[in-house]
Amino acid sequence: MRTIEAGVETGEPPEWAVLERSLFDLLSESIDAVLENYVDENGHIRWPPDGGGYDDAYEGFSNWPLLYLLGGDERVLEASIDEWEAITRQFARDGSGTAQVDGVDEYPAALDWMHKGEGFQLFYYICLAAPDDDRFRDRAERFADLYLPDSDADNYDPDLRLIRAPFTGSEGPTAPVEGPWEYAEWMVPYGLPFQDVEGIETVDDLKDPEKAERMGEVLYERWGQGDDAVNLAATSMVTNAYLLSGEERYREWVLEYVNAWEERTEENDGLIPDHVGPSGEIGEGLDGKWYGGYYGWTWPHGWMFIGESAIAAGENAALLSGGDDCLGMARSTMGVLEDAAIEREDTLFVPYKHGDEGLLDYPANSQGYQRQNRVLEAEDGTVFQRDGWYEFRPMDAEYPVHVWRTSMRDDDRDRIERLADNAHDASQTILPGSPKDLGGNEAAWAAYLSGEYPDYPADILSHAHQQASERLAMIRDDGPEFVPESDEYLNQRNPVDVEGLVQCTLGGPMTLYNGGLLQGRVRHFDPHRDRPGLPDGVAALVTDLEADATELQLVNVGGRARTVVVQAGIYGQHQFGTVTYTGSNGAEKRRGVDVDDRAVEVTLPAGTRTTMELETRRYVNDPDYASPWDR
Repeated sequence: MRTIEAGVETGEPPEWAVLERSLFDLLSESIDAVLENYVDENGHIRWPPDGGGYDDAYEGFSNWPLLYLLGGDERVLEASIDEWEAITRQFARDGSGTAQVDGVDEYPAALDWMHKGEGFQLFYYICLAAPDDDRFRDRAERFADLYLPDSDADNYDPDLRLIRAPFTGSEGPTAPVEGPWEYAEWMVPYGLPFQDVEGIETVDDLKDPEKAERMGEVLYERWGQGDDAVNLAATSMVTNAYLLSGEERYREWVLEYVNAWEERTEENDGLIPDHVGPSGEIGEGLDGKWYGGYYGWTWPHGWMFIGESAIAAGENAALLSGGDDCLGMARSTMGVLEDAAIEREDTLFVPYKHGDEGLLDYPANSQGYQRQNRVLEAEDGTVFQRDGWYEFRPMDAEYPVHVWRTSMRDDDRDRIERLADNAHDASQTILPGSPKDLGGNEAAWAAYLSGEYPDYPADILSHAHQQASERLAMIRDDGPEFVPESDEYLNQRNPVDVEGLVQCTLGGPMTLYNGGLLQGRVRHFDPHRDRPGLPDGVAALVTDLEADATELQLVNVGGRARTVVVQAGIYGQHQFGTVTYTGSNGAEKRRGVDVDDRAVEVTLPAGTRTTMELETRRYVNDPDYASPWDR
């Protein structure tokens, strides 16, 4: 590996570098408050008396191993692994009374990929952080094998290239609904899944047992079998297995399955259909309609999770195929949504959902999962609908930003600008509050890379400090007698906010929450401690991304010399060519070296900095989880 000695005297270190290093310390220490208040001596978590969602238990710890990967304390990884093991044991012991899902062989017996995609974030990060852990390597292959053609679980039809049902798992495919679809308060903000069931016009009608039974029968018939677009999140599980094992069968499955959905999208005029029937036909069982599937365009979230699943699958396919051509279904679908948009406040409000023309009786801005509830209203305050499209809102920037980050195409970058939330100036401010993924500032990060928001690094890192402090205060207020009422309580109290660290140090957006894998232009390793992440005292900032180049600043704010290994891509999928950098033996001048490798080693004397321009050939190497010295 080529070694560069770089270092111009820093003087007063930049604000972002000081904030970055102090944030590592704060977040690494903050996990103690969570463990002391909500975890017993067996690692089991406090849980609502009435149970809760399988995914939410794991989500409360999901980004802890990511903190370690970036440079957090080693005990953060140890705690992450301990909690995954303990929660899995807890669910196996208490079954569905704990998490509304039975686990068989450490994997859900049957569950949809919206929830599994979220719940397995913790698992994916552990696999990346500890690729030599044989327990997780075995699990990764065993879980992925459930979706391969020769699995006894029979979740996948290799002839039709489809996952057989919305619910799949260790016991095979099954329907998501069996029995009455009874009224629950959580249904109100989403409306009815179908508006053509006789006698059922509103969610309130489901309070009638006979009508609930009738709706349940319809849902079982329409949702009982066939593939849904959110199943694309399964590609992350299989890609994860490939990155650990290098087994070609995993790569082949991902590319085959993504290609099948690309073809379905082309057949549907560039719009991802949300359901494919058991014989492979779009809209089979739904009167030929391309909408109406489980976690589809009509119910409950529309584009929110369809988009995340499709883009995550495209990122996985690009990683395994060496290109961005598998992002076509997400790109063309965003184009359809943009064409259907309504302009308000100098902002395009794009539709997130589509359904039959008819009554939409729920309030337009009742969905608490949205940080900015700005759905266009009809005159009576309910959801505005046009040509079957509804829930018109500014598009979250994560979708176009993720596509552009992978492709680096000019037309994808232009879409970020066209879909910008100009009314709220999202590209120039850190958004208040935070969604459960502790992300959401992709627009501002993209503006920083374009030179339009120079203070973003310091602002987003300060925001993370504030988020951690506020959540630690929540933990203190709970007290020893706290009994959780919601299964999301851990998620709401998790102080480990790493969005700014991911964007600044890796040059990538926060991971897509519905089961995506970590994305970034570079990744750092500490050769002295033989582990991933920035060494103590070193701060990093990716300042520019181009199709063939990466600009990176490194600052040593510590009191002794440090060495950091910079890798091209999270998985070594890129290759560095010529590296130009400032400083050598204290001299303020530029030097260039031909690296021609996946990684370069940089030595920084105490109190120095360097700016590096790294020629980058993207997606030219076979990706894996190995460290540069183990590859």
